[in-house]
Amino acid sequence: MARLAEKTTSSENQPAVSNTVISFNDVAKEYDKGIPAVNHINFQIERGEFVFIVGESGSGKSTLIKLMLREIKPTKGKIIINGRDLNKLKKWQIAKYRRKIGVVFQNYRLLADRTVYENVAFAQRVIEAPPEQIKKATPRMLSQVGLSSKTKSFPGELSGGEQQRVAIARALINNPVILLADEPTGNLDQKNTDEIMNLLLDINKHGTTVIIVTHDHEMVKRLKKRVITVRNGFIVSDHKAADGKAPDLDDIEEEIRREAEEEDNKSGDEMAIDYIDVFDTNDYDE
Repeated sequence: MARLAEKTTSSENQPAVSNTVISFNDVAKEYDKGIPAVNHINFQIERGEFVFIVGESGSGKSTLIKLMLREIKPTKGKIIINGRDLNKLKKWQIAKYRRKIGVVFQNYRLLADRTVYENVAFAQRVIEAPPEQIKKATPRMLSQVGLSSKTKSFPGELSGGEQQRVAIARALINNPVILLADEPTGNLDQKNTDEIMNLLLDINKHGTTVIIVTHDHEMVKRLKKRVITVRNGFIVSDHKAADGKAPDLDDIEEEIRREAEEEDNKSGDEMAIDYIDVFDTNDYDE
């Protein structure tokens, strides 16, 4: 629904396209020297996956989003997204790179002085789409998110759920390969949360890779998708559906709780060895 079919040409001489759209390889990010916000981050996300990244406030989720958007660079490690090594992007290339990623925020970030139609069309104007394309694509996208009757409304005249639908339409209008949603239902009631999540599931069914950062464990339990759990800057679990059975978040939480208890029960010598292994002094400048 949300993505237009991409034109492809077949040729025996064309190289095979990797199915991995996001790859983090031993990534760390320090904001203050010696204190990593995230550390030793390793994961891959395949084209068309639906993935939750969960964790408490301050666990490192927001840092992962900023790294994916190239708002910040890692202190060490490599991030490859949609075939691009983010460490090698020049400043003038960053805006073009982000056009392949749709982003939805908890607080919507709509332009208050522009109509619903103008908010969505704005994303097309940024990439200098022809006026005729904008006139066709914008109403079609608003129809897909159920807002055909709200094109002339302003954000302040909409409910929270409707504003988030506008934000999703804006994020999808340029046919991104990846949709990043940062707490997309954090300000919504249960009814609107369910509607937004059903919309994101439908978007995913049509080929868009969807990544949702959230601390709403109840929602994650209901949807039963891949779950990456972050705690204190580390990935402590990465559970995928296997053999048709989705990961159980209760089992994940129990596993994390046991690991935490094991850490608490370690002797001083064991903890010192772990500290040296994790925070290798060679990773940081003198």
